[in-house]
Amino acid sequence: VSLVLNFVLTPALAWALGAGLLGGEPDLRIGLLLLLVTPCTDWYLVFTAMARGHTGIAAALLPVNLVLQLLLLPVYVLLLGGRAAMVDVGTLAESVLLVLVVPLALAMLLRWASQRWKGADWRERRILSPAGTLVLPLLYAAVFAMFAWQARVVLDHAADLLVLVPPLLIFFVLLPLIATGLSRLLKLPAAQRVTLTMTVTARNSPIALAIAVAAFPDRPLIAVALVVGPLLELPVLALLAQLVRVREARGEQASRG
Repeated sequence: VSLVLNFVLTPALAWALGAGLLGGEPDLRIGLLLLLVTPCTDWYLVFTAMARGHTGIAAALLPVNLVLQLLLLPVYVLLLGGRAAMVDVGTLAESVLLVLVVPLALAMLLRWASQRWKGADWRERRILSPAGTLVLPLLYAAVFAMFAWQARVVLDHAADLLVLVPPLLIFFVLLPLIATGLSRLLKLPAAQRVTLTMTVTARNSPIALAIAVAAFPDRPLIAVALVVGPLLELPVLALLAQLVRVREARGEQASRG
C-alpha cells in the first residue's frame, strides 16, 4: 500500500496539482514536483515515534523509499516536468553521497568505536539517550537554515510563493485521509496505520533541495519552493501525529472497557 501511494498515486497527484494550479509558473511547478514525488527518508521516523506508530516497519521502508525515488526521480521529472527539468545521474549520486552516505558512515564509525572501547551500556547512556533529546531541536534548526539560506529570494518572490499554498494544503490534507481510509479498509493494526499515514504524508525536502540546487543553480525559485514546503509540512506532521496518537489511545481505552 505504501509503495502504491508513494510511487503511483502521489506522482499523478503532483502532476495534476502542478498542471491545474501552477501552470503559469514552471519553476514553482518543478519545485512542487520534486518535493511531492520524493517520500521522506528521515524525519518521518520522528513523527512516527511521536504518534506511537510501528517504528520498525517505518525504518524498513526507508531504504526501499530511498532507492525507488532515486531510480524513478529522473523518469518522473522528464515525463511530468518536461525536458528542461531533467536531472542527471551524477547529480543524484552527489546528493546521496552528501546527504545520506556521509552521515551513515560517521554513525557506523561512532557505533563501532563506542562498542569497542566503552560498551553498549555506555553508548546508550552517553550517546543515544542525549541524542534522542536533540532530534526535534536539530530538525527545527535544519528547516530554519534552509529558510534563512534563501530568505532574500523568498522575500523578493513572496507574492509568487503564495500560489504554492493551495496545492500543498490539498496534498497534506488529502494524502493522510487516503492513507487512513485504506489502512482501515485493509484492517491494518493501529501502529501500522500510523506508520502508513506518516510515510505517505512526509516528503524528502532535504535531498530534493540538494538535487534542485545542483541541477538548477540559475533557477532559485525551484529551490525556494522546496524551502517553503517544510514550513507547511512540519506543522501538519506534528498536528497529525497528535491527532492519530490521541485517536488510537482512545480506541485502546474503549476496547479495554
